[in-house]
Amino acid sequence: MIDDGEVMTFMDKASIGIARAGELFMLIGWIQGQMNDLNVFHKHPELVAPFVADPAVMPADFVTLRAKGWENHYSKTARVFVDSFGQHLEGWEIDAILQLGGYRNTIAHAHVSWGRDYLMYRPNRDLENDDAFNRTLKPGPKEESMFHPLYKLDLSSDGNYLTIFGLVKSLDERCMSKIAAGLGVSHNRIR
Repeated sequence: MIDDGEVMTFMDKASIGIARAGELFMLIGWIQGQMNDLNVFHKHPELVAPFVADPAVMPADFVTLRAKGWENHYSKTARVFVDSFGQHLEGWEIDAILQLGGYRNTIAHAHVSWGRDYLMYRPNRDLENDDAFNRTLKPGPKEESMFHPLYKLDLSSDGNYLTIFGLVKSLDERCMSKIAAGLGVSHNRIR
């Protein structure tokens, strides 16, 4: 912890950014898990009643389908969720779900260094025309020797961190809660 009056070093900022990256990665995985559970209930509405009936026991069929869904990438889980519930989602919710996918991939595939206060990410595909991704992260200048642009994410910045944290919090409290209620499932049971 930095005391008042102390100067924060790059190492301090890197430590904060790396810790926040880990926290956000897990929180985004938590949102993915909620989307996965809601996808299962959407596709198998017959599992809702036994799931709701006994909070101490999860139906075996649900557990099997849930675990199968955990094998999917974030992008697939999100795509199924938006396709299934799009008519109940507001535009900001769809954007936030897509943006979290960009942040998740950036954090998961970033080059991390204790000597930098930001994460660097160079995707293995061209994202220059991917509006959701480019709203999430601004690409750095593309040099002639670079096939794909370089993205930087500074999570030591309170503003950047709180923006992503706010997306997670809003999706949990507003979006996932709303969809769970519409399916007749207690949101707390899938949180």
